[in-house]
Amino acid sequence: LDDFNHHHQHAVIVNDDNCNNKSSAGVRFASTHRLLREGHNVHFIIERCRNACAQFHKKGLKLWRSEQLLLTEIESEWIRQFFIQGEGHKTNLWKYWKEPICHLLFFWSRLEQRTKQVLDLLRFAAQERCAVGDNEQRRMKRKERDKQKKSLASLEDIISRGNEAKVVDSNDTANSLYLSICNSIEERAKMRKLWKERENDHVFKSMDTEYKPIEVPFVFNVSAISSAKGNSAEVGESHLDGSHEGLLRISQATKQYGVAFLSRNKNDLFHDIGSSNTSTKEDSEKKSLKDNEALEENDTQNKIQMMPTSETKVIKVQNDPTEHKKDHAWSGWGSHVFALEMQHPWAGLLFNGKKNIETRAYNLPKTLIGKKMFILESQPGEDRVSSLKSIIPGNELNKKKVKIAGWVIFDKVITYRYRAKFESDEKKHLVKKDSAYGWNEDTSIIYGWVVSKRACYTKSGGNQHINIHSLIRRMRSLYEIKKSTGKDHV
Repeated sequence: LDDFNHHHQHAVIVNDDNCNNKSSAGVRFASTHRLLREGHNVHFIIERCRNACAQFHKKGLKLWRSEQLLLTEIESEWIRQFFIQGEGHKTNLWKYWKEPICHLLFFWSRLEQRTKQVLDLLRFAAQERCAVGDNEQRRMKRKERDKQKKSLASLEDIISRGNEAKVVDSNDTANSLYLSICNSIEERAKMRKLWKERENDHVFKSMDTEYKPIEVPFVFNVSAISSAKGNSAEVGESHLDGSHEGLLRISQATKQYGVAFLSRNKNDLFHDIGSSNTSTKEDSEKKSLKDNEALEENDTQNKIQMMPTSETKVIKVQNDPTEHKKDHAWSGWGSHVFALEMQHPWAGLLFNGKKNIETRAYNLPKTLIGKKMFILESQPGEDRVSSLKSIIPGNELNKKKVKIAGWVIFDKVITYRYRAKFESDEKKHLVKKDSAYGWNEDTSIIYGWVVSKRACYTKSGGNQHINIHSLIRRMRSLYEIKKSTGKDHV
């Protein structure tokens, strides 16, 4: 047991059948119980979190490293340890543990937010140092320009303080700032990967449901962290990507910003799209692809003829790529009518009642839960890739390629964080283990949109009840329906 024996309460069961003394052969059980020491209880760790958050107005390498260690500790040693023990354990002990766990989730959210702020500071400082006096800088929005100036000033102040304490080269100090944060991010990525493997261990498949791991209430990639419930919320929220791969991409990008900071060469900057450290090469490629599509389709999509009605007009529709990537905070989710793209044969399986959960890699905007959405059925294509354009003229809907096939209402969303739970619901979502839509080694979360009501348009071609001018992609496979002028039946 090595050091485990010195620091933890534990029990040991040993088969002694091979011992020399046959009279004592059999199974030996032993247990060790220890008095709880300071630092080994939840109240002490919560107080550490409170003190750390009280220091957020300060900046520095030592402080940042301490915050990162604390963040990893409360996630791995407390929050994840609690939820892996199952629903039965939670039910029995939640009356006592609810308040401490909610406190830990609250401080976890604040430390994740602090991590994002530090990463942004390092990024902004590198951008400012590389582009001072550049024409591109002068064209930037004043708010972002001010952020870069302040970030560079803060980082230079930290470096100067480090140089005063230790007579070292300023480049070494700057390099340490970037690499230290990257090392912390990579350590947490490794920790989450190990936890994912542990939570999906085959041993849980043979256990009763109440003892299987339950979902850890972490929500990643949120656009805005809610503070309404404070430390009573039963969820932890983060702006950052929570996956092992996502954290490694963040680390890689931050290292590149460190290189650019030292070289003062803007060509060394990590060329991400947008302002978030979570941007990836894949995101860049997707945006580039959509930009190219926008150029190629400019002639046909700048003016879209609506379906023939009594008031035929030509309306200009701007194909702005940003309009097709709305987030969950977009106000339009609550004020427009939407359609969900589903490839054949999935739409048919939903309508005939065999498919009762629609699985997606992204969550359903909250305002669409309980709201009727139309089903935009497209022809089979490449898995996980939409075969439709971002703007679809209404007069194309009667063609074989795509049609409005019916409507659906989703009344809730299930969050699958473990392979075992996802695969146990195969009869509900119909996604087989070997499917491209199934759980693989890179999967960290899958959302299940639960069907409450549905209806299929039985007439050939669909669309018979709907007058549509056009459909505009707003998020992934969710399209906003632009209605025609004249009589409207949507």
